Amino acid sequence: MNVSHATTGDAQDILALQHLAYQTEAARYDDDTLPPLLEHLADLLARFGDRRFLKAVEADQIIGSVRGYQEGDTCFVERLIVHPDCRRQGIGTTLLTEIESLFPTARRFELFTGTKSESNIRLYERLGYRAFRHEPVNEMVTLVFMEKVVPRLTIRLNRLELIAATKELLEAEEDLERLGEYLRADVPANWPTPLYDNDARQHFLRVVSENPDAVGWTAWYILLLDDTEKRTLVGAVGACGLPDGDGKIVIGYSLLDQFHGQGYATEALRGFLNWAKREPLLRKVVADTFPHLTPSIRVLEKNGFIRSGVGTEEGSIQFQLWVR
Repeated sequence: MNVSHATTGDAQDILALQHLAYQTEAARYDDDTLPPLLEHLADLLARFGDRRFLKAVEADQIIGSVRGYQEGDTCFVERLIVHPDCRRQGIGTTLLTEIESLFPTARRFELFTGTKSESNIRLYERLGYRAFRHEPVNEMVTLVFMEKVVPRLTIRLNRLELIAATKELLEAEEDLERLGEYLRADVPANWPTPLYDNDARQHFLRVVSENPDAVGWTAWYILLLDDTEKRTLVGAVGACGLPDGDGKIVIGYSLLDQFHGQGYATEALRGFLNWAKREPLLRKVVADTFPHLTPSIRVLEKNGFIRSGVGTEEGSIQFQLWVR
């Protein structure tokens, strides 16, 4: 089985599968007017304009599908369907997990099903969803709305918002348009920053892939907010990984050239440090820079770092901040 993005060319097959899959629900509720059974091809095609669709394919046949869209911090998951002959094979689990991964900035996922659809409810509960509202539709059908709140790491500052890099976000950097969609931000054409190169990104990707708890201890995207809440990606700040055995982390920060000299790096580093200091194991923060990079040195000094000696690279100097 292969799960991939569905296109309008798949709409007819998805609709046919939807009508087939919901026959079970219609029989369960003795109601053949369930909305998924009444959806027409034109209705479904219109949904491709503002929703992302996934399909599960086996032997060139679509055997499952799901769609979703995001409003604010909530991703709404719709129409999780699996061919009746292919149920109880983990297809629904895979589709739901994959659609969630397409919305890495969502802090909450919401879906609904009928109160009599016990297998659906068990699946959603197993994947972290909990009921929060019931809504009667008619004498036969009552919907249960379920939600999953995820701990997205976001730091809101005075002018900036920091979003911790996840596996999905780091992988999205291969396509700047996709990265912008995930961050809900404009991504300048000269991204990435000079110091945030592909080697650094691959390192961060390995770290968070091997240990999901490391999210927050690698890169954070620095987003500039304007008066209308429009976001622009301007740089990155963060650490190279979790605190080591001595409670030490090594940090870095970098801005795109056009955003230098406005205090964004100082503000972003302060925000990251305030978050990191909540970790009881953290004892010391270390940063390397070069003597001629006066603005970089000022950023460190404004955040309480003091010069501590020679850096790891030839010609560099090291600054450190003792946390406890």
